[in-house]
Amino acid sequence: MFNLIKSMLLARKGKAFGNEVADYIGMHRSLYHGAMEEGGCRLHMIQLASYKAGGMSVGEVAHLSVPFLLPGLRNLEERFGSQELILDARRHVYGLMKNHMVSIVS
Repeated sequence: MFNLIKSMLLARKGKAFGNEVADYIGMHRSLYHGAMEEGGCRLHMIQLASYKAGGMSVGEVAHLSVPFLLPGLRNLEERFGSQELILDARRHVYGLMKNHMVSIVS
C-alpha cells in the first residue's frame, strides 16, 4: 500500500514537472502528456519526476522529450485527424529543435 501511494505522489510530481516542460515548449499540457505516452515513453510521469529529482532543467527535459513528442503527435494526428492544436504543437517542437541546433553551432 505504501508503494502505491509513493508511486502516485511520484507521478503527480512528474505531471507537474511535465506541465512546466509543456509550457516551456509552448504546447498544451495535456497534449504534451498524451504525445509522450503515444510516442513510446511509457510511465513518462515517473521518468519526469526522476529527471526533476536529478536536478535536470526544464529546457534539458524539453530536448529529451523531442524523440517521443514527434512520433506521439503523428500517432495522435493519425487517430484524431489533423487538428490545429496538434499542428501548433508540432511547430513548437520543431522550433525547439531548430533553436537547439543553432545553439550547438554557435
